[in-house]
Amino acid sequence: MSDLLRALDARPTGERARIDFDAGGLVGTRCTGCGWVMWPERAGCARCGEVDLERYALPADGVLHTWTRVWVPAEGIEPPYVLGMVRLGDVRVFAHIRELTDELTVPAPVRITVCESAHPQFWFTPAGRS
Repeated sequence: MSDLLRALDARPTGERARIDFDAGGLVGTRCTGCGWVMWPERAGCARCGEVDLERYALPADGVLHTWTRVWVPAEGIEPPYVLGMVRLGDVRVFAHIRELTDELTVPAPVRITVCESAHPQFWFTPAGRS
C-alpha cells in the first residue's frame, strides 16, 4: 500500500466527527500545509491536496449572514424552522437557527448550542440568548 493511501483517512465523511460534545462545539480539520480549515472533517485538503490534516475545534461564536424560514417538514423536524449561514472563523456552516426574531438584522452574532440527545444535535441562537 502506498504512503498516500495509508495517510488518507478511509472513513466516509459521514462517519467522521462533526461535533465535540465534551467541548460543546463543532470540529473540523485544518491543513498543515496551507492552513485551510474545513468542516466537517476531511481526508485531504481540497485547496492544496495535502493529506496531513489535524483536528481543529471551530469557535463557539459566529456571525449569522443570512437565514430563511422553512415551511416544508424534514425528518423529525416540524415546520416552520429556520436555517441560516453562519461563519465560524474561516468556515461557513449551514445550520438550524433558534430563537430568531424577524427584527434581527444580519450580520448578527450567534452562539452554538450542542446536545447529543436533541435533533438536530447542534444549532445557533442570537448572542445573549440561551
